[in-house]
Amino acid sequence: MVKLNSNQEKIKLKGITRFVYKQTGQAISDYGMLGDKDRILFAVSGSRLSLLLLKLFKLRRIHIPINFDIIACFIENEFIKVNKKGLADFCKAEKIKLITKSFKKVKNPSNSFWCTEDFRQELYGQASKQNCNKIAIGHNLDDIIQTTLVNLCFSAKVETWQPSLSLFEGKITVIRPFSYLEEKYISQCADSLNLPDLGYESCYNQDANRLKLKKILKDLSSDYPFVKKNIFRSFKKIKYDYLL
Repeated sequence: MVKLNSNQEKIKLKGITRFVYKQTGQAISDYGMLGDKDRILFAVSGSRLSLLLLKLFKLRRIHIPINFDIIACFIENEFIKVNKKGLADFCKAEKIKLITKSFKKVKNPSNSFWCTEDFRQELYGQASKQNCNKIAIGHNLDDIIQTTLVNLCFSAKVETWQPSLSLFEGKITVIRPFSYLEEKYISQCADSLNLPDLGYESCYNQDANRLKLKKILKDLSSDYPFVKKNIFRSFKKIKYDYLL
């Protein structure tokens, strides 16, 4: 594990950076996402949000008495556009190991859900090869809520992304440290830390049904700011006796 120079690497925790760092830390604590000697594979797309997740975990490694390894993994495919050299330069500057995997299996490009499903399979394989027991994904509160509603409205099923999910008899745990945070706050934090824009584009972000629900949630939240958090909290308050 690379030891960081705290005098050079330590970021002042103030303003939006402090808020995002603390909310991330709260999710990590509430769901037991981080343990001593963890090896964490970070799914990086090249988006500024995925870069921020790497940055905050580096910062956390300075502030807490827990030793863990950070490995970035980029899965190249035809549905994601990003400046690959810029991503490699970022990881090199941050002293983070970056592994890449070229994945060119062709399926219907309009099916954005395929992207995440097959990506997961690739990530599981890479985690196993790198002896990682955790996979960190940058999904945030908005992603979780939108996914829940997309599944409910267009797939007729009650399903969502969990902040922490143990798989393969506990050999790998998928964690989502941004589960408590709306995307707008993550973007503001990325701006405050001057994280690079690598020209990230994804078909996943252009899914028509998801975009419609995103607009509905935005309009609803403008009048009722608590809506998204209430939906998230409802996952722990399911009344099974009242379900079919």
